[in-house]
Amino acid sequence: MTAIPLRREAPRTTCILELYNTDYALNPYSDRLTSQGYEVVQARTYEEALKLARECDPVLILVHDDPAANVDAVRWLEMQHTARESWLAMTPLMILADAARVPELRIHELPDRVIVLQSRADTLNQLNRTVKRLLRLWQLE
Repeated sequence: MTAIPLRREAPRTTCILELYNTDYALNPYSDRLTSQGYEVVQARTYEEALKLARECDPVLILVHDDPAANVDAVRWLEMQHTARESWLAMTPLMILADAARVPELRIHELPDRVIVLQSRADTLNQLNRTVKRLLRLWQLE
């Protein structure tokens, strides 16, 4: 009698989708997440973000709110919650925004799913802590 070998699947990477529409060469947020072992995929438009979300099944979505660059976090949130895939509405969302936009965006926060952070020098460490907290909460890490 022979045993049937169990096929081990390769460990799934922890994909984070980042909606970030700027021409800056450096992206410290993406670099920090990559250095922490996350696979970060970047989109510059809403349509590209939806396409990539369907392809990589992200554990978290990071949106850099910048209406001047055609990325409005409220618009993305509406798209995420009305997408035909129900799992997308439940995917945790982090929004990075300028101080002037934070009060407007905070009304959309949900403690377990939608977090708004102000973009500033000390945001990188706060980003790390918040990503880890959300992923632990959802048992994705």
